[in-house]
Amino acid sequence: MTQREACAVCEGAELRRLFETDGYPICRCSSCGLVQVDAALSRQDLEQLYNEEYFSSEVFHDYVAQRRARVESGARAAETVARLVPTGKLLDVGCAAGFFMEAASKHYEVTGVELSPFASDYARRELGLRVLTGDVTDGGLEGEQFDVVTVWNTIEHMADPSAHSGRSRVSPAREPSSLSPPATSPDRSPGATFRTGT
Repeated sequence: MTQREACAVCEGAELRRLFETDGYPICRCSSCGLVQVDAALSRQDLEQLYNEEYFSSEVFHDYVAQRRARVESGARAAETVARLVPTGKLLDVGCAAGFFMEAASKHYEVTGVELSPFASDYARRELGLRVLTGDVTDGGLEGEQFDVVTVWNTIEHMADPSAHSGRSRVSPAREPSSLSPPATSPDRSPGATFRTGT
């Protein structure tokens, strides 16, 4: 496994090894404090990682079977977002199987982007949602405008989160009321990065 040459976010060169989990070394960036997997994972590595087995493994046990609970949780998040931007178009980056989108469709015209072919196919086939398979920087959304862009528990799964900043051709539909709430949480996936206190 190839180690990172620099921090995934700030590109700081000093990464301090903390521990290892599930065969992956975890380190902290001395510059920004980001805790991340100290492995240079390629796009292909991530696509192989987030296959159908990932959604039924020890991380989620059975993600799809948790649909009801996840939609209920998504509804609470959607209500919070809707208090800030009541209607419009919403893009959910890293939408997984589309459960947040299903809840948010009460308020918004929803579109999602998901790297996992399994999860994106499920969202299209079972929920009838517009979900593009791939990365938000792959294209397919050029010229589209969104009032809300959500990035729930996604940044920590990106091989190179800093590469996504400013690379998407997606633009807000209105300023300054557009909203882009990033949310991350620590998890046990090999692509995970998350911020902790320094």
